[in-house]
Amino acid sequence: MKPTAHGRKLAALGLPPRLGHLVVRGQELGHGSGAAALAALLAERDLLRWASPTDTRPAPPDLRLRLEAYANGRAPLPGLALHHATLQRVRDVARNLMNRLGLREPSSNQAIMQSPVSLLTALAYPDRLAQRETHDRLRLVTGQRVSLNTKEVDPQATFFAVAHLAGTSSAPRATLAAPLEQDELEVAFADQIATTDEVRYDPAAQRVTGRRVRRLGALLLAETVIGQPEPALVVRALLSYLQEVGISKLNWTPAARQLQQRLEFMRQHFPASESTLEEEHWPAFDEETLAQKVEQWLGPHLTGIKTLSDMQRLDLTEPLLARLPGGWNQRQALDRLAPAALEVPSGSHITLDYSDGAAPVLAVKLQELFGLTETPTVAGGRVPLLLHLLSPGGRPAQVTRDLRSFWERGYFEVRKDLKGRYPRHPWPDKPMEHIPTRLTKKRLGQ
Repeated sequence: MKPTAHGRKLAALGLPPRLGHLVVRGQELGHGSGAAALAALLAERDLLRWASPTDTRPAPPDLRLRLEAYANGRAPLPGLALHHATLQRVRDVARNLMNRLGLREPSSNQAIMQSPVSLLTALAYPDRLAQRETHDRLRLVTGQRVSLNTKEVDPQATFFAVAHLAGTSSAPRATLAAPLEQDELEVAFADQIATTDEVRYDPAAQRVTGRRVRRLGALLLAETVIGQPEPALVVRALLSYLQEVGISKLNWTPAARQLQQRLEFMRQHFPASESTLEEEHWPAFDEETLAQKVEQWLGPHLTGIKTLSDMQRLDLTEPLLARLPGGWNQRQALDRLAPAALEVPSGSHITLDYSDGAAPVLAVKLQELFGLTETPTVAGGRVPLLLHLLSPGGRPAQVTRDLRSFWERGYFEVRKDLKGRYPRHPWPDKPMEHIPTRLTKKRLGQ
């Protein structure tokens, strides 16, 4: 690959690439002598220090002070001292660069002093463009935070060009910087500036808010409020907030929660490795998976949703069922193999509890199971239900997975304890032969 014309110019200068680019672009902008002086300053050690030998603080970070010292040959502020040997080396390097560029050394200091030091620095270090966040902290264009006492550079400036960084990776600090005008920044980096609409849910305002922003990387250049954000952006903002706070904020009615548990029950008992038909593949419906994929399963059902409260009123039944790859056939399989409710011998339809996928629960008054000898099952007979046999008052009297054994042995102990407490209800000697009922003896005509 042949080097570009710009690359050949950089190579001819014998400088590090960043400083070479600074010099070449500075000459193209008509500031060749100032660019050469600035590159020489940045290539050498700092020529400023505090005059007191006991003062070990770094010199003020304002890069313009160095250019002023270079041009005038003296310390720019009281209390500062100029290292003359360093100044001489800097001037020698700058003179050599001007010779290579075919430039004459300026007859006065004005050309040097009038150089756009901030812009030239920004061209050399575009990844260190920065915006003030606080009086002592900047945000770089990359998003990284660095410390800088902006009062020592320009207490009014919003943007800065940072030349040197020191400190640690966790606590970096800017040691050389110059204030940068926003119009300079926008002209020099126009092709990198993007305008986007940012829409988010504001928990404090309890609504979705939008703004149109112009950014250069992580630097915010301008923003305006959007009155009516696009519906798709509103949905995205609500989903983003939901991913942040968790799907527990959704409308998890008892029916929706049970549906989630039934679907997860099917995945556990009918794994993909055993499936032969597409509709028999049961995707995961656990909390973690649903949270990770909330945009996929909930997003398509949020059309027209504008607020969090609207989203929290949404019935989750259809969004959850829509995740099934087998469509209607698989929904029918769900109702057949993991029914929401079971009809017991008395004729009642009792809602099943699938919170423990290994042992779904049927909680029913024991009188409603009279005459039933085998424990009811789900999953096509694979999984017997855990029976919570209730007293007529609705309190657990016995827990079993073997109904026949209960009728033969456990029932009579329960009858002994409860018959006196619930005399109006039937307590037959032969429960496996008695008519199942949810009624009292009087209403049965006994």
